[in-house]
Amino acid sequence: MQKHRSGYKALFLMSVLCFFVESQAQYGWNFQYALNNVTTQWRHLASGDTMAIASFTFSTDNPADPKSYYLKGFRLWPITNSTTGWFVDELQLYMDRGNRSFGADDSLISGGLAITIPDQSDSVNSISFNFGGDSLLLADNRMLFVVAIVHDWRDDDPENLEIDTTGAGPYGKWFSIKVFTGDFNVTPAGSNDVKQPLAVVEFGYQALNLPVTIRNELATSAENDSSNLNMFYPTFRSINGTAASKIQRIDDLSFYADIFLPVTNDSIELSIKSTSFQFGFDNRILEFESAEYGDVWNEDDWYYVDTSVTQVELYDENHPEYSIFQYSAEIGGSELVNNKYRAIDSSSVIRLKFNVIGPGISPIFIRNIDIRDRWGVQYHAYQHLQNYANVESGGNSDRFDAWAKYILGDYTFSGGDQISAAGICDGQVTWEDISLFSDYFWLNPASSRWYKRFDIGSSESVSPSQYSPDDTTNFYDLMVLGTNYRRTYDGAFNQKIVAQNRESLKIQMTSEELSSNLLIRINMKNVNDLQAAHLRLNFDSQILRFESIETGEWVKNVNENQLLLAPEALAEKGIIDLNFVSLGKSLNGEGEFAEIRLTKLCPNPSLPEIAEVDIRDSNCRSLSTFVVPDVETVVAKDFLILENYPNPFNGETRISYNIPESKAGNYRVMIVDIRGNCISTLENRFHHAGSYQFHWNGCYQNGQAVASGMYFLVLRGSGVGKIRKIMLLR
Repeated sequence: MQKHRSGYKALFLMSVLCFFVESQAQYGWNFQYALNNVTTQWRHLASGDTMAIASFTFSTDNPADPKSYYLKGFRLWPITNSTTGWFVDELQLYMDRGNRSFGADDSLISGGLAITIPDQSDSVNSISFNFGGDSLLLADNRMLFVVAIVHDWRDDDPENLEIDTTGAGPYGKWFSIKVFTGDFNVTPAGSNDVKQPLAVVEFGYQALNLPVTIRNELATSAENDSSNLNMFYPTFRSINGTAASKIQRIDDLSFYADIFLPVTNDSIELSIKSTSFQFGFDNRILEFESAEYGDVWNEDDWYYVDTSVTQVELYDENHPEYSIFQYSAEIGGSELVNNKYRAIDSSSVIRLKFNVIGPGISPIFIRNIDIRDRWGVQYHAYQHLQNYANVESGGNSDRFDAWAKYILGDYTFSGGDQISAAGICDGQVTWEDISLFSDYFWLNPASSRWYKRFDIGSSESVSPSQYSPDDTTNFYDLMVLGTNYRRTYDGAFNQKIVAQNRESLKIQMTSEELSSNLLIRINMKNVNDLQAAHLRLNFDSQILRFESIETGEWVKNVNENQLLLAPEALAEKGIIDLNFVSLGKSLNGEGEFAEIRLTKLCPNPSLPEIAEVDIRDSNCRSLSTFVVPDVETVVAKDFLILENYPNPFNGETRISYNIPESKAGNYRVMIVDIRGNCISTLENRFHHAGSYQFHWNGCYQNGQAVASGMYFLVLRGSGVGKIRKIMLLR
C-alpha cells in the first residue's frame, strides 16, 4: 500500500510540475530606435540636446495575467566612432507617462545616473541600469525610453563654424546603442525575447549653428556696398522742389532694421518654432517706434504666432543712453514638440522701425538670443559684430551688430559720375556733400530754394555732432561740414571689423614639476588676430637645461600650419628666443600658446622670466600686450597631466603622466590612429595616485612598426581622460 501511495504522489508531483512548465510566463520586448515621436522622422543629435534615441515596449502573452512583473535590471551596448568620447555625456532611462512620445512629462527612473561612454565602434562594453526592490512595475505595453544627454559643444566652437551640412554631422561622428535577448532582468522569470529593428540607426551629431544678423533689407545703393548690409545711413527725399522734401531734416527720418537669419540649405531642415532676444540702441539718436512680423513666420501663419515686445531695465549703468527691449515669438503654443514650426530660408524674424531723433552714431545690437528649432533644441547663434574706429577718442569702442550713422553734413553719396540730389547718403562727409551744400549756401526760409536739411549749425555750435539750426545756411553750417569732412578722412566714422576684446593681450606663464623635468606653459588671453609672435625668455643655464619647445594645444587645434623656431645656440646660454608665425589663419581667443621643457640641474631652481615680447597681427601691426610678472606654480596632484618627449619623435618617445589623488582607479593608455582605431594598448590596469612613465617604440601591439604620421596618445579612466597629438617621423 505504501508503494502504491508513493506512486500516486510521484504522479501527482509530475503533473504539478508539468502544469507550472506549461503556464510559465511568456513576455517580450519591442525595441525601436526612438525618433521624436518614436515612429517617425529621424533627426541628428544636437549640441546640448536631450533626446530619446531608443524605446522598449514590454508585452506579455496574457494581458489578463494577474502576476506583477518588475524590471530589476537593464543592460545596453553603446556604440560610437568617436575617439574623444565627449559627444554624449550621459544616458538616462525614462518611463512613458502614456502618450507614447518622449517629453517633459515622462518619469526619469535612472536617477540621472552619469555614465562614461566607452569609445568603441562595436558592442564590446555594456552599460547597466539596476533597480532595487519592486519599484519598477511593468504593465502590458509599458514603454521605456533611453535618453541621450548630448554634450553642449557650443562653447567648444570658438571658430563659430557654419552650419554643418554633411550627412554624418560634425567631424563625421555618430552614436547609437544595441540591445540583445538576455539584457533584461525581469521577475518573475519567463520566456524572454527582444524584437530587433532591421538595422542599426547611427545618430550623427549635427552642428546646429545659426548666424543671426541685423540687416538692412531696404538698403540703398550706398548701404548695399557695406559689410553684411548692417549699416543704416540717412535717406532724405530727393531735392525736387516739393514741400515734403523742403521741410525734411535729420530728425524727421526713419528706417527699418530686420533681425535676419541669413541661411538657406536644401540638404537639411532648418526650422524655427520659437525665438526670444533683446535689442538695444542709443536713445539719444534713435527712437523705437514699432515692430512687424518677420517673413519667417509666413503671412498665412501670423494668426498662430504669439509675440510680445516690452522695454526692460537699463542695459549698463555705464551706458544710460542705451534702451533695451525684449522680443519673444512662438508659433503654435508652448508644447515641447509638435508639427507647428516654420522653415528657415534666409528669413527675417522681426522688422523693427526706428525714428531718428538726433545726429550721431548709434549701435543697434541684439543679445540673450534664444532661437529654437521644431524639436525645442536651441541653436548656437553667433553674430557678425562690427565697430567704428573713432580716432579722436583714442581707439575702438565696443563691437555691435549694426550701426546707424547720421553725420551732420552728409547729404549724398560719393563716387558717382556726378553729384546726386537723390537724398541717398553714405555715412561720411566728402567733397560731394560740400559741393552740394555750396549750391544752397546763404539761404533762409524765405527763399524758394530753402531746404531745412542744410541748416545744421549756429553760433551756439560747440561740437560737429551737435544739431543746432538757426534758419540760415551760413558759416556755422559750413564749419560743421568742414570739421566732419576732416573727421571723415581721419577715420572717425570708419566702419570695420575689429578685435573681439579691447583688453590688451595677456601673457602668463605656469610651471609644473614632473620628476626631474620642469614644464613651462605660456598661456595667452584676449588674443585677437595674432599672426606672428616673438618672445625672449631668460633662465639660469647653470641650474636649468633646455630640452625642447613646441606650440601649445590651443595653437595646434586652431591651425596646424605654423612655424616655431628657437635657436639652440642661444638656449645653451640661457636664452629661449621664441619665433612664431602662423602660416594659415591668425589666432583668436585664449589658450596654451607654447610648452617649454627644461631639466632641473638642482632642487628648487629659479624659474625663467619673459624679457621681451613683440606680438603682430595679420597686417604686421603691433598688438598691445600685458605680461603677468609672476609665474603660477601648478601642483600636479590637482591635475591629470599627459606628456610625451620628444614630440615629434623618431624611434621611441617617453610617455609620462600623473594621476591626481582624487582620481585613483582603472586607467587605459593607448595609441590611436587618425581613423580612431586603437593600434596599441600600453597600460590597462588600476592606478594609484602618483606619476607614471614608460616608452612607446612606434609599433603595433604585435611588434610591427607603424608608418610615419600623426597619432593620438589617449589616457582614459575614472570618468576623466586626456588626448595628446603625437608625431612619428621615420
